[in-house]
Amino acid sequence: MTKRDLIDEVNRKFPHLSRFDSEVIINSIFGSMVEAMEREERIEIRGFGSFVVKHRRARGGRNPKTGAIV
Repeated sequence: MTKRDLIDEVNRKFPHLSRFDSEVIINSIFGSMVEAMEREERIEIRGFGSFVVKHRRARGGRNPKTGAIV
């Protein structure tokens, strides 16, 4: 489902809202989620999933042509 599909679904379920209002609502929700992730908070959406920031060590790669470590 894309962001546009989500906006359309909100419009379908709440026909009294304009498309612009639905878009503002969705953008606000996503903005809040991004801010929470920046603060490294865990986000849980019941029935959908949970999101958490995981820090991982950097790993080296190799140039497949030369074999040099990048």
